[in-house]
Amino acid sequence: MSGLKVWQLVLTIIEIVCSIGSIIMVLIATVWFLILLHGRTVKVFKSEDIIDKDIHKEKSEFAAVWVMDKYTNAVGEMREIIHKKQKSFDKAIVIIIVGIVMYAVSILLQKGGF
Repeated sequence: MSGLKVWQLVLTIIEIVCSIGSIIMVLIATVWFLILLHGRTVKVFKSEDIIDKDIHKEKSEFAAVWVMDKYTNAVGEMREIIHKKQKSFDKAIVIIIVGIVMYAVSILLQKGGF
């Protein structure tokens, strides 16, 4: 290293930082993707309740309001979970893209023969 010029030393340091950084970024993104694969408990609209709770025997207005209420609650909760997962997925994609770019930079610097 003592025989290297300053610009060669800087390029070597950039290459090392990009190599190590790309490995770390890809590993972090991979773990993040694996965490996203884990499911969450989500409230769902259970249509069997219409029969089990004899909702179908009630007046049409009551039954319609009951169904709309259950459906709206279930969909609202799912939207929040989907939004959070989408944000996490987007961040993981950005991290993996940055890691790939860093890897490409390290390969280019290595092949450049500096």
